[in-house]
Amino acid sequence: MKIKMFTRQKVNRLIVTLAPLCLANIVLVALSKDVYKTIGDDGVTVYSDIAPLKESKVEIVTLDNNNRLPAVSPTMRVRPPDEPKLLLAGIRIVTPKNLEVISMGPGDFTVSVSLVPALSDKEELELMMDDKPLSVQREVDWNLKNVSRGPHQLQVIRKRKSGEIVHKSAKVEILVLRPLPARKSR
Repeated sequence: MKIKMFTRQKVNRLIVTLAPLCLANIVLVALSKDVYKTIGDDGVTVYSDIAPLKESKVEIVTLDNNNRLPAVSPTMRVRPPDEPKLLLAGIRIVTPKNLEVISMGPGDFTVSVSLVPALSDKEELELMMDDKPLSVQREVDWNLKNVSRGPHQLQVIRKRKSGEIVHKSAKVEILVLRPLPARKSR
């Protein structure tokens, strides 16, 4: 007796070929309304979703709903291609982070913001420090130099060149640490 060995490649090909057929059979059985059970003359039981042609003893089997899942409704609305894309407008200070400590040094640091959507030609950004305007520009980074020691609040305002405020970022609190100036001796 000779035993035929299958290579892994042949087994994988067989699985790839049979898997869709098995899944299709399962789906068809699950979706059919009636399942017919017949017992042949030889005692073999056959289940089918097609009624037998010949006159034989047929039993209709009712399947429980235990193995069926309800239809899933989509959670995301599909947007037609001609519908304009809406973005939630906003502005946020990315650096420095809220409650960040600017370490010992000359008091130099960068303020960076994130914008959605990008600035239009008629808009600009205004950096506020301690509720006082510091600088107006179109760039999203400010390089601050020699900021005095102590706590400060930063906020960036997006506004039109006419002065109308479009958005304000949340306020960010920072603490700048700087050495005290040396006292002159007398």
